[in-house]
Amino acid sequence: MAFHSGFVCILGRPNAGKSTLLNALVGEKLAIVSPKPQTTRNRILGIIQVPRQKGRVGGQVVLIDTPGVHTPDSSLGKKMMGEVREAMEGCDLMLLIVDASKKPRPDDQTVLEILKRSKTPAFLLLNKIDLLRGGKSKLLPIIAEYSKLHTFKEVIPLSARKHEGLDLLIDKVIRTLPEGPRYFPEDQLTDQPTRFMAAEIIREQVLMETSEEVPYATTVVIEQFEEGKKLTRIAAAIYCEREGQKGILVGKGGQMLKKIGTAARLQIEEMVGTKVFLELFVKVKSDWRESHEFVEELDWRWQLERLAGSARKMADDAASFVPTVDFDADKLILKLNVKLVADKNAIDPVVQQVMKIVVQMKSVAGKEDAIELALTEALANAVVHGAKADPSKVIECDVACDENRGMLIVVRDPGEGFDPDSIPSPVQGKNLYSNGGRGIYLINQLMDEVKFLKNGAEIHMIKR
Repeated sequence: MAFHSGFVCILGRPNAGKSTLLNALVGEKLAIVSPKPQTTRNRILGIIQVPRQKGRVGGQVVLIDTPGVHTPDSSLGKKMMGEVREAMEGCDLMLLIVDASKKPRPDDQTVLEILKRSKTPAFLLLNKIDLLRGGKSKLLPIIAEYSKLHTFKEVIPLSARKHEGLDLLIDKVIRTLPEGPRYFPEDQLTDQPTRFMAAEIIREQVLMETSEEVPYATTVVIEQFEEGKKLTRIAAAIYCEREGQKGILVGKGGQMLKKIGTAARLQIEEMVGTKVFLELFVKVKSDWRESHEFVEELDWRWQLERLAGSARKMADDAASFVPTVDFDADKLILKLNVKLVADKNAIDPVVQQVMKIVVQMKSVAGKEDAIELALTEALANAVVHGAKADPSKVIECDVACDENRGMLIVVRDPGEGFDPDSIPSPVQGKNLYSNGGRGIYLINQLMDEVKFLKNGAEIHMIKR
């Protein structure tokens, strides 16, 4: 049975309705929307599963929403246009969306030139037809004008806001896409991490509640994100460029910040399915939009790579580390000993228990995200490789701390060739492993050998 699939890029000027269209087609709010131009700053992926129907093949459409095409005047603007170009690479189809309620402008030519250079088949979407004065008869001259500028495979009038014309659009898209594989699982809607979506929800409220220069001079960075079964804890920094802007964002007696936080929290709770404890801070970073380095760090893909890189560095350090400072075992205090069955679903609750201890340790401040990622990977390795995902087997996790010098986390599993008894509790004194308090080390069955000093003597722990 034929299955069609492919990548479809949504292209257009600011405020044409690209994000509204993405949300309407996917059926979930993946991209924030506001009346202000340039709301979208990153490319956002949304996945549509198209069921097979009589007269229509089934398939999967991978939509990519993009920032509005404009002439950049800052590092942020250049980054946004870079997102547009990257989104277009390798796409099977382009959807050029225009606001049919407004007359074509000279700026539209810039979008058309980008479209022509891509040499990718394109549909013209005439959006906001519900706002047309004089009805749909006004569409004919608009279609004629755009048809002179580019050859479109299809021209489809629609209203993304009122969901008019969307069924026709999906039908035309799936017929145009080639036969191909299912690129993403059926239950996946996007590739965005939850923490990025939370940051965007907060930024959306800033856009809705502020005016003039403030919305454009603002961005949001998630500094802490802890998901639990019943409560999600989030700390976020709202960055602006001037002290005056900070005053507006905080408001008299903190009322504006409270209003932004309350509205964002309610939306995030709906998204994550738990209660949310949200802390907001406003920070000033002068002219951050002109800082290439800071703008790059706002990209959630870069943030994930940084977290993964931190975890990899920690693992590399652990494999080769020979400490030069003795670690006094007598000062280690066992904070947690927990057992879990070898089931992936048991990992997250343990991680959350450990992270509650981690966030209280000043000696590992600033490394919380890397620790959480590394611990999750260590427990996953123990479940999958050590215990072979056998729920009858048990994995242990110990957390021991020295308030001044650091902490030690030990993960034991019943893996073949790995004797869990060779790694006793961290407070028993022998076979301790630490790096003198400069961070955290995770010991699991994938490590062949670790070294440390105790009372001046070098101790080896070797995987059997």
